[in-house]
Amino acid sequence: MAGVGQIWDRIDPAGDWSTQWIALLPRATALVSLAQVGAATDAAASIPAMLAQQGVKSDPVGLLSPAGFAGWTIPSWTAGDGVVDLATYLYPAVITARHSSGDAAEMLLAGRRMAQGLAQFAVAAAGDFASRAGTYADRGAIGQVWYDPPPMCQRCAAVYGRFFKLGAKDFQRHPRCDGQLVAAGKEKLADLPMIGAEDVKDLNRWQRQALSEGADWSQVINSTSGVQRSRGNSTSVLTNNGLQTYYGSGRGGQAKLSPKGIYAAAGDNREVAIELLRANGYIY
Repeated sequence: MAGVGQIWDRIDPAGDWSTQWIALLPRATALVSLAQVGAATDAAASIPAMLAQQGVKSDPVGLLSPAGFAGWTIPSWTAGDGVVDLATYLYPAVITARHSSGDAAEMLLAGRRMAQGLAQFAVAAAGDFASRAGTYADRGAIGQVWYDPPPMCQRCAAVYGRFFKLGAKDFQRHPRCDGQLVAAGKEKLADLPMIGAEDVKDLNRWQRQALSEGADWSQVINSTSGVQRSRGNSTSVLTNNGLQTYYGSGRGGQAKLSPKGIYAAAGDNREVAIELLRANGYIY
């Protein structure tokens, strides 16, 4: 990301940004490709190590070629699943810059952040793809487990520790996500640490306020629209705990307010807010 940012900084604000970025893309794609090879190499090495840690013997049917995971990516946050080359993938950073507000420096900074975010995703995805391929090709593995080093977002927290069988639909990576699917020879990794509220970085102000009043964090974190509940074996406390609630909506015919809904209804009345938190299952 630092290297891509330095390459981006060569754009002259007074010149044509698109033309300059196109000329710089070969440098950027070469750098990202090298990082992808490194990520894929690490992923390949992690598979026998992960299995050994679980007391399972690695039994690969062939050797993984890290270079095969470089030069392309699949932007999984889009509707399609098509493979794109890195030059095509990185180009939209200049579009982001042009569509941003502010002076030229601020607009270019927005494009820089976009270019770095795209680079981070492509490298993380290369490691992820290599890990999946190597896991599928190892007779000692029966699946994979989602792991993201804290701090993580709520979306990742909901699937943290979830076991995915080989061939099953897996987690869809989102931008700037550092999580990985790691090889598993057992359905549950006993030594995977449990996560808590301090490990989640994107709690909103209403969730934080509810937590300050003593609300159960697993209930609070699973109350935001868009968070997916994890299913199957998982060390995420969201697997079997927490409300899948939304602002003003409910489940099973019973309305369940999110923290945002509670504080909107309570206004400045703290006693009413606490009572609503209790009534909606956040405080026992």
